[in-house]
Formats: sequence, C-alpha cells, structure tokens
Amino acid sequence: MKPLNEIEGGKKVIVAEILGGKGARERLSSHGISVGTIVDVKRNPSEGPLLLEVHGNEEELGRGVASKVQVEVL
Repeated sequence: MKPLNEIEGGKKVIVAEILGGKGARERLSSHGISVGTIVDVKRNPSEGPLLLEVHGNEEELGRGVASKVQVEVL
C-alpha cells in the first residue's frame, strides 16, 4: 500500500484504508472516496492538489488529505 499523494498521474487505484479521524473521513466522503472506491489519478503535480476521477466525476483533493488515503495500484 502507498499513500494516494505518492501515486503518479495516469494510474488507477483502489482505496484500501483511510487514516485519520472523523473530519478526514467526512471530507473524503464528500468527494465520493471511501474504502473500496476505485480512483483514477488524472494529475499529481509536485505541488498543489491532485486531480482525480471518482465515480465519473473530476475531483481535486489536497495533498494533506490525500496522504491519509492508503491505496493499491490496479
């Protein structure tokens, strides 16, 4: 497993675990991200938010929150 913020653009991953408290889980849930969700990492620049596709919708996610999402590359 790796944190989502370390996955390069163009990869698809599945969420394996979410670290952090209730606030982090609620924020991720508002983006449609929970354990078992398949996420397409569209862009992961060295700075700034990640651009993701989740359930067919494009979402931006900050690097700090993304670091709490443990994923497996598909």
